[in-house]
Amino acid sequence: MTRCTGWLFDVYIEDDQAVLWIKTEEGNTLKLVDCYEPYFYIEPKSEKDGMELFQILSDMELIKELRWEHKFTNISNNVTQKLIRVETYLIDHYNLLLKVLEHDILRQRIRHLYNTHLSHLQRYLFTQLKIQVTTRVSVEYEDRKLKSIKRIKNDEEIQPHFSIMQVEIVATTEQAILDTDDPIQSINSRYDEVDSTFNNDESTLLQDFSNYVISKDPDIIIFKNYDLAVLNYLLERIKILSLDLQIGRWKTDIYSRDQKQVLQKWIQGRVHLTQNDHNANGLAGLFELAQFSYLPISLIVKYSIGRLITNRNIYEMLTRDFVIPNNNSYERTYEHVRTLEDIVDKDKAGMIFSPKVGLHENVAVLDYNDEFANIIVNENISYETIGDNQQPYSSPLGILPQIVKQLVNKRIHLKHSLKQLPSDSQEASHCEQRADIIKKILVCLYGTSGSYWNKCGNMSAFEVINQKSREILLKTKDIVQELGYELIYADTDAAFVHKDNATEQDYDELRAIVSRITGMSLSLEYHYKFLVLLPLEADEKLEALKHYFGITYSKELVTRGIATRRHDTPNFIKQFQTELLYTLFACDNSVEIYDKTLEDALLCITKTIDKIMTGEMGLQDLVISKQLRMNIYSYRSIFPHVAAAIQLSNNERVARSDNIEYVYTDSQHQNPLSRVMPAQFIRNNDSLEYDKEKYKEMLLDASETVLGIFGFDRTLFGKPKDKKWWMQLRRNRMSDVKAEIESY
Repeated sequence: MTRCTGWLFDVYIEDDQAVLWIKTEEGNTLKLVDCYEPYFYIEPKSEKDGMELFQILSDMELIKELRWEHKFTNISNNVTQKLIRVETYLIDHYNLLLKVLEHDILRQRIRHLYNTHLSHLQRYLFTQLKIQVTTRVSVEYEDRKLKSIKRIKNDEEIQPHFSIMQVEIVATTEQAILDTDDPIQSINSRYDEVDSTFNNDESTLLQDFSNYVISKDPDIIIFKNYDLAVLNYLLERIKILSLDLQIGRWKTDIYSRDQKQVLQKWIQGRVHLTQNDHNANGLAGLFELAQFSYLPISLIVKYSIGRLITNRNIYEMLTRDFVIPNNNSYERTYEHVRTLEDIVDKDKAGMIFSPKVGLHENVAVLDYNDEFANIIVNENISYETIGDNQQPYSSPLGILPQIVKQLVNKRIHLKHSLKQLPSDSQEASHCEQRADIIKKILVCLYGTSGSYWNKCGNMSAFEVINQKSREILLKTKDIVQELGYELIYADTDAAFVHKDNATEQDYDELRAIVSRITGMSLSLEYHYKFLVLLPLEADEKLEALKHYFGITYSKELVTRGIATRRHDTPNFIKQFQTELLYTLFACDNSVEIYDKTLEDALLCITKTIDKIMTGEMGLQDLVISKQLRMNIYSYRSIFPHVAAAIQLSNNERVARSDNIEYVYTDSQHQNPLSRVMPAQFIRNNDSLEYDKEKYKEMLLDASETVLGIFGFDRTLFGKPKDKKWWMQLRRNRMSDVKAEIESY
């Protein structure tokens, strides 16, 4: 028997066996197989029906084992049911048996079937393997047959240990959508920081590329093409040319009559991703999602976060002796029947105290660390712990708190590790990716706790979380005010407080007091020297939520809801607004802002306008990026990014969710398609004239956001803002939203 240590790289079901790929510490790759015998549960209608079913099934050769077991069948009921566990030898036997059970003689004795809607991979991963893909493991095997596998827990390990190759397939017509009738012109590759290009005749370059992949032996291939079918395109071109080339780590007959799994077998031993998959979360983020959901990376890239949460819930339920109902018989209990008055009283979100609009000095932010997550854990709020009375029971720890607690502890560890790592290191980047993904998962766990699409969802649980959050914020307000501090703004899990002449130590003592009384962990997130809370742009009398900017005593700029934070803001606007803020706050007190730095800020605006109007701006700094929310043909109004997308679609594939980059060339042109130009068209065109007036207007918008509270008058630099234009934009946006809704 052989032993080794490494990382569980991939898992799938093939030919009635589970296949596990291990990347050893020595850098070798192992393909191991494990036995897999599928099973499911039957709930008979009565004890008599159960005995008759048991007798009938006992005589079937398809069945390996029958036995009675007690299992939980309903997440909102802690009473077990006596079920028949049915285990078969092969997957074909399993499928055949399910069809046999549809016969009237058997069906009339069956109340429910359980675990039948789990895939075979889910059943193996969740009930037999119980180890997350991408984690470090110790294995024992003999003749490539797995004998034992155990996870090695090593919290100090952050960086993934898999080799990566980047590949770009270039078709002859260079279209984003790869057509199998379109020959391959070249293949570009990058491995271990070395670039390679294959551009001979198609047969030769494919042979060379196959040899190259086999020799370099990467664990992960990232296709820079955005077409999800890029791997299928590559395989089909090989078959059209009657070649027999391999990409995976195991010889596969690509001309097999059974073509259903040829593609999966052809790449087996490696994970393949598209550039979109990689860009969305980063490799470290994908590994974290795999560990969270107990699924392999090949499924992670296909599933939404809601589906990943469902898989983790299923795993937790199975470990707690629950069975998973057939979808058709599942009775969702996410919301109990209640009166309208009760709904109005309890169905509320987090609490917000409106900001005190204007300039403030010496402000501290008390931030509740992972507030919703800690509420879930501390109060044991879960799908199954909250009933009609909305009072959670104290033990045992519920499914949702169990998941959340593990994630919070891991995120704390990652954040601690991040502080010990060089900020520009790859390890720090991976650590940050993982921490960010965990934060997103925590937000989604809270958000879906009462969702209809969450099979375990319980609206009462969601409402109790929000109720506890509101109670904590109200208690915080009372404590702060009793101690002589002013609450100038509060939003769900953060309180902005001010007190004349208060020091950072004073604010930290306040934090400790609030933490002790509320029983929640708090941090002193920022200590502002200056903070500006802004009104809404549409109406200066209305306060804006999460719409502010300021500078700390350590000279760190913090902005929320303004141009520097927007993804669709040109670089030059971000740079300008940052410079404007530093200029405005280059003083010791608010008096000096009005007496000195405000005038310096106006000079900064003048200088930048001069650069715009004299054509000194670099075109790349003018690029605006905006995401397509739906197919370009579904838009009723041709917005600038839609116009750019339409132009792009003549040369390449443009799809929903793509980020469209463009530059304004003539924003007043009668033809919407002539108002902008895609960024891809201008990169080699230094002579292009940009729309100076449009970018000047954008700069004045950014200036007004910062200086409007100080009485800034944009008419000093040109015409006033066109309110009709604003209303037209608002109408267009509403039309856009309506069209998107109707498209579903």
